[in-house]
Amino acid sequence: LVVGHLDALFGACLVANVDVEGLLEPVLRRPERLVAKDELARLLQTAGVDLAAAQLPEVFLALDPHATGSAFAPELVRGFGAFRGRFSSLLGSLAGRLAPTALPGAAA
Repeated sequence: LVVGHLDALFGACLVANVDVEGLLEPVLRRPERLVAKDELARLLQTAGVDLAAAQLPEVFLALDPHATGSAFAPELVRGFGAFRGRFSSLLGSLAGRLAPTALPGAAA
């Protein structure tokens, strides 16, 4: 269930073509590397991520089990990288199958 919520966030980032590490770069430079829920929502919204699809309240239940109001940014970056790795080959395969193919004898 928890992974499903993270997948929803990462999927919304993938659809919006967001570089999560680049998005969180200012947070990653902080000594504590924590991002507050409101700050993450603002960053994602500015980057064009569909916040309804991202399920941020549920994501923070997973990332912040002690209800501190913050998530560890490197965990988000690692999680997105793993998500993208799992799905990039699948998406590439699907895209290859959807690409138009030339019919035999058709002019290019």
